[in-house]
Amino acid sequence: MLFKFIKNIKYFMFTIIGMWAVSACVDLYDAGLNTNIKKLVVDGEITNLPGPYRVTLQQSSPFGTKDFSPPPFNAVVSIVDNLGNNEILTDLGFGVFQTVKTQGVVGRTYTLKINIGDKKVYTSTPQTIKEPIKIDKVYTEYEPYQEGTSTYIGGEFKVYLDVQDPATSGDYYRWNYINFEPIEYCEQKRFKNDDGEFAIGQPCCAPCWEINRCLGCINLGSDQFANGKKINKQFIGKFPYSSISPVFLQIEQKSLSKENYFYWKEIDSQINNSGGIFDTPPATVQGNVYNVADPNDQVLGFFAAIGVSTTPFRVIRQVPNKQQVILGKIDWTLNPVCAECVESLYRTAKKPAGY
Repeated sequence: MLFKFIKNIKYFMFTIIGMWAVSACVDLYDAGLNTNIKKLVVDGEITNLPGPYRVTLQQSSPFGTKDFSPPPFNAVVSIVDNLGNNEILTDLGFGVFQTVKTQGVVGRTYTLKINIGDKKVYTSTPQTIKEPIKIDKVYTEYEPYQEGTSTYIGGEFKVYLDVQDPATSGDYYRWNYINFEPIEYCEQKRFKNDDGEFAIGQPCCAPCWEINRCLGCINLGSDQFANGKKINKQFIGKFPYSSISPVFLQIEQKSLSKENYFYWKEIDSQINNSGGIFDTPPATVQGNVYNVADPNDQVLGFFAAIGVSTTPFRVIRQVPNKQQVILGKIDWTLNPVCAECVESLYRTAKKPAGY
């Protein structure tokens, strides 16, 4: 997820600079970024929820190329807590490392350590898992689509929550959701021709759910102006009225450290920079991982310890006297041989909690 954000920032920066170069009658602004140096990018977190936890290492790509790439070196990645427990993560390949036995504990402090060969040692600032705060209420509101002054068939459901902020100050939040969709076909191939879209599918041998994450969502909040008060109608996400079938969500409320909150706030600011000449110039977002021996070796990304509370919620998509807009239907041809539901970040055979 982080890499998508940083990638978007990169393209945004050079789009704006290019626009100034061809249209402005002033000196070209130099952002002072050395874009041809590859930098280590770290993305990982540990929470109070059951593991495993993952840490991903990538290298930023020079200007003119499109994607981040796994680092072309062997790395040893470990997570250490303040009690001296230390786990070396399993290397899954492609820059992904995963825990086996570590379980995040509220109040405990964790540090990420990365050894690359015999030459480079990276570490994160210590991060403490904060006490998760319970979500009070989740609800939806239906909004019809508008076209001019008349309402036409269709609309969307917006999801909100309420939460009581504790009396203690310094609470920082991030909200997100995971959508679990039951699927019929565990293997599928789709085709298009002049008659439309069709597919050949193998049914799942057992119940299976597709996992959809809100990758582009950065919903943040703090108690700076609402300490000890109720946070009402916090927007979480929205879904079109494209079916009468319900949408099942696991809503996540994350209690962040102050450092992590301002990190995400800066990313949000960079992504949503409007591009006006009075906007803050784009810059590289500094994370909390650094080279122990070389402070000039800039590292991107963040390793976080987060307290998470989750709430299952089912969005009921039915509105009296309103007809849903049904999306285009795909014709399926069935392969009678069933396919296994393979566990991954995007699919699970485990029934979601509260489903």
